[in-house]
Amino acid sequence: MGGSTTRIKHFAKFIQGELKDHLKDDNEPLNMSKSDRYVLYKVGPVLAVNHGIGTPSLVVIMHEVFKLLHYADAKDVKFFRIGTSGGLGLEPGTVVITRTAVNSLLEPFSEQVILGKVQKFPSNLDEKLQKQVMDCSDGLLTAVGDTMCAHDFYEGQGRLDGAFCDYTLEDKLKFLQKIYDAGVRNIEMESVCFASMCNRAGVPAAILCVTLLDRLKGDQVELTPKQHEDFQMRPPRLVARFIKKMLAEQSNSLQKFPSNLDEKLQKQVMDCSDGLLTAVGDTMCAHDFYEGQGRLDGAFCDYTLEDKLKFLQKIYDAGVRNIEMESVCFASMCNRAGVPAAILCVTLLDRLKGDQVELTPKQHEDFQMRPPRLVARFIKKMLAEQSNSCEFHPRKRKKAY
Repeated sequence: MGGSTTRIKHFAKFIQGELKDHLKDDNEPLNMSKSDRYVLYKVGPVLAVNHGIGTPSLVVIMHEVFKLLHYADAKDVKFFRIGTSGGLGLEPGTVVITRTAVNSLLEPFSEQVILGKVQKFPSNLDEKLQKQVMDCSDGLLTAVGDTMCAHDFYEGQGRLDGAFCDYTLEDKLKFLQKIYDAGVRNIEMESVCFASMCNRAGVPAAILCVTLLDRLKGDQVELTPKQHEDFQMRPPRLVARFIKKMLAEQSNSLQKFPSNLDEKLQKQVMDCSDGLLTAVGDTMCAHDFYEGQGRLDGAFCDYTLEDKLKFLQKIYDAGVRNIEMESVCFASMCNRAGVPAAILCVTLLDRLKGDQVELTPKQHEDFQMRPPRLVARFIKKMLAEQSNSCEFHPRKRKKAY
């Protein structure tokens, strides 16, 4: 999650490039939000959403995203807030990994008025996740510290350049030094609410905000456009490293079993196919009948006819000649057991020409019987060969005396 719509759009494109080895397609990320206040992009396992400025805007989208993830039955979810901030005693460009989000009174909780009563919610963040993120920060300027969440950009953060200012430079520096001494390393406007809501939801969360200036030295950001762009991309880079590391670990933890089939058995079956329309090729195993196979006629379809045909042509060019839903598992388990196996599936349509089977009942029955006929020929041939290879030696009768 981040503040602006543009920043999240750029993040979606950036994370797509970073995760290209883990994604099924390279189509440009689409904004799935129907509101003009927020944008929402889904890139593989990543959901990228903007939250606007300040806690009121953030609270709204946090509720909506939590509900969305609940109804989607999402598991092992982690939340990240990425953005910019004013630093304290840090070099501009430092990514602050928030240890604890504190309010303007340096208290580790957020306050919300619910039914006329003030409710307080702890704003601690997940220590394990903080450490995991820190472990991905090699080569990036990072620091761990508390983040103070202010209610506004000017007076709440002790700036001197707002429309109103009833304090002096000395007052400002005294306050900033006080919060620095208390462990605060940056200031922004969403952290306490973000952390407390993730806490309430039981979701691990981290806050990574880059510092654009050292507030102990001034109020104005004095960066070149190139520096500003580089600094803003530092939190996304750190999040991308973390996600890639997690995906790699998940991939390594999965057991993978080869799905090769017995070449000798394939040839023996092919030798029995005289008069039958046959072809040898790879079979793609999909997880479902509709979207997994690129169909357009399912309940859900987030791609075009052009996308579908491009995908089908791609797998055809790679050697695939049919698609079903069991072959990989069947082949790999036979492989593990050391049992020769073959897969014979008849095609009911050419998927490059459509999604609907347009056969008469008689044709359908005939087509379905073709694999059984081929298997029957193979079995009969094997039995005949076994019979011919057996020598029969009748025993001689003993002569009776």
